[in-house]
Amino acid sequence: MKKRTLLIYVILLILVSSGGLLLKSNFLQSSQTSNNLEKEIKNQVYYVKSFNSLPDREITFLEAYQFGFKKAKELDKTAELMFLNSVDDGKVSGQDGKKANWQGVFALPYINRQIVFVIEKGKLKSYEIIDKSDELTIKDKNIKIDSPQIVKAAIKYFNLQPSPRDHPFSHGYHFRILRDEKNIFFAVDGQVDGKAVEIYYHPKTGEYMGRTEAKK
Repeated sequence: MKKRTLLIYVILLILVSSGGLLLKSNFLQSSQTSNNLEKEIKNQVYYVKSFNSLPDREITFLEAYQFGFKKAKELDKTAELMFLNSVDDGKVSGQDGKKANWQGVFALPYINRQIVFVIEKGKLKSYEIIDKSDELTIKDKNIKIDSPQIVKAAIKYFNLQPSPRDHPFSHGYHFRILRDEKNIFFAVDGQVDGKAVEIYYHPKTGEYMGRTEAKK
């Protein structure tokens, strides 16, 4: 009986040791793969060849997000959004939640990089690979609400109006997503009674989270 117990103990030790070596080997292999990818991907600007062949259009926040997310995941499956906002093009637009120009940043933690992407006329124009930063990220599961929903709510409940054509730098409605240590905010900005106002909603639930108003 003692011999049998000893034999079982020895077998268990061998299995545990083998498992440990296998785990260590997998970890080293994963680390080497990550290091190789870091070396292969250069910090530079890449231009999208299909940009000039696709039709111009305006797109929603979620469409812009998916453009960037798809490209980011090609480089790193663990990519997470850091920031995304619409960019002014001089047109009084956004009443339907759509804008032509957007820009955003995704963290690429597996390869220790970030990707900055640029959308113009509703098409991915370029992206740039840069060194990583320690900014907070926003998980995909927390991004569910789209810009048509929040601009509709802001117009209905706060009478938010688009910034006019003669505004020096902002025209129509604009959208952005950002976060701090505690909260994630999905914002739409415009004007109320001639004052610049930004209204915040939760990007997962659509819940109203507050507003800021510029002093006139």
